[in-house]
Amino acid sequence: MERLGKRSLLFAFLTLWLGLVAEADPLGRGVSVARGQISLNDMLKEVEQLMEDTQHKLEEAVHQMDNETSRDLYGYSLPPSYQNQNATGVQETDGQTFKTLFQDGRWNEVDHECLIDEDCGQDSYCLYNISSSKCIPCKSTSTECVKDEECCGEQLCVWGLCAQNKTRGQSGTICQAQSDCSPQHCCAFHRALLFPVCRPRPQQGQGCREQPNQLLELLWDEEAPREHCPCATGLQCQPVGQESKCGNPRSSSGRGE
Repeated sequence: MERLGKRSLLFAFLTLWLGLVAEADPLGRGVSVARGQISLNDMLKEVEQLMEDTQHKLEEAVHQMDNETSRDLYGYSLPPSYQNQNATGVQETDGQTFKTLFQDGRWNEVDHECLIDEDCGQDSYCLYNISSSKCIPCKSTSTECVKDEECCGEQLCVWGLCAQNKTRGQSGTICQAQSDCSPQHCCAFHRALLFPVCRPRPQQGQGCREQPNQLLELLWDEEAPREHCPCATGLQCQPVGQESKCGNPRSSSGRGE
């Protein structure tokens, strides 16, 4: 059935191509095609080769996107050999292409000791990227980190460093949603980090950032990490001179009360 469907698709491409030839050659100079100078099988092979080339380019684009995503999220650079494979699409590693590894289900056998942290033993975590991954020892206090699993014992990754005696939901702890943080904090991105953390919500008189587009605010997922934290509960971001500060909503219209 799959072969029949492919043939039908090729025939459709061929019909469209012949129609274009007829429009481009109304005087009949293309009749030679119908007379057998180019066989039907030859044209089918040409169209099939074109489809295979297109599929190959799409696979290269997917590999390129995976490469960029891994480098952006984890900050690790891939080895030059893997970048070259993305550029050419034909170079091999250990005699096998990445395409073959995916199709045969043997991706984890080539330089991949783990896929997730649970694949590693105690006091270790999975250092993963596209080209290779391995289990490495956990990190001690005050060592740079990008996730809690990298830190030894009960430590948490706080403001990008492994720290002891910390509680999830407090300042600097990693979050993925607003519900991961305490009511006094919000889940927001930090300029110096590659991931969102719980940040304190501005209090009375502290600087704040107003949402420039009210419609965008309505469409925004309330649980998603924010760019800036809103004011603490009961306060509103208000313009004060050339700045904006958190204050009581009634203070802007009821100063004389």
